[in-house]
Amino acid sequence: MSSSATSINPTVRRRRLGAKLRELREERKLTAEDVAQQLLVSQSKISRLENGRRSISQRDVRDLCRVYAVTDEKLIDALMAMARESRQRGWWHAFGDVPYSVYIGLEADAVSARNYESLFVPGMLQTASTRARSSQASSRRHCRARTRSGSRSACGGRRS
Repeated sequence: MSSSATSINPTVRRRRLGAKLRELREERKLTAEDVAQQLLVSQSKISRLENGRRSISQRDVRDLCRVYAVTDEKLIDALMAMARESRQRGWWHAFGDVPYSVYIGLEADAVSARNYESLFVPGMLQTASTRARSSQASSRRHCRARTRSGSRSACGGRRS
């Protein structure tokens, strides 16, 4: 495992921290709107924090712990550490504004991957003959599409 794979993943940390904060809020039977009013912030900020869509500061964690009446110092320290770690940048940030960066962050911590195809056998599961038939069918569809548009195709220059 590379050092980047073993480093702290901010995307996953934000989501875990947000889930724990939501759990604490729900234990107190508070709505996100109730909490927002007490902290003088918008309800959408609370929602974004709990969904892991926004970085959370240690000040936010401290304030939320007060509202939720959390007294367990170990829990507060753990939440503060998660907030600190969630603000770090992932390895992919070195490449600038990367599309789908949330998914890259989640993939970095994934322990398994699942794929569902209702009409096609995924490549890793295909036999040699299945791959060959699939490739032939794909090239025939491509040739038909090009000949319908009136252009010469890569199918021997003939029109079907």
